[in-house]
Amino acid sequence: MRIIVAYDIVRNRRRTKMHRFLRELGLNTQKSVFECEVSPEELEALRRFARTGLNLGEDRLNIYHLCRHCAEQAEVQGLGIKVVQLHYQIF
Repeated sequence: MRIIVAYDIVRNRRRTKMHRFLRELGLNTQKSVFECEVSPEELEALRRFARTGLNLGEDRLNIYHLCRHCAEQAEVQGLGIKVVQLHYQIF
């Protein structure tokens, strides 16, 4: 499933940890926005990480689900990156 994750995290240490965690799941398209293609298990891992790693009294994490049709209709204006497919190989 395709998700967009946006965060506003007050403390640098927590923000850095979240950034590193999300880097494993998707592409950092803006400073605090990631586009990710995740499995249900990865989505639950993200939710667990947020519950344990953030201060939900002062931090915020938004997870937006995109259906396939909506993702295909996405537009990027200017110097943006549109995630078409995340495929890579490690040699």
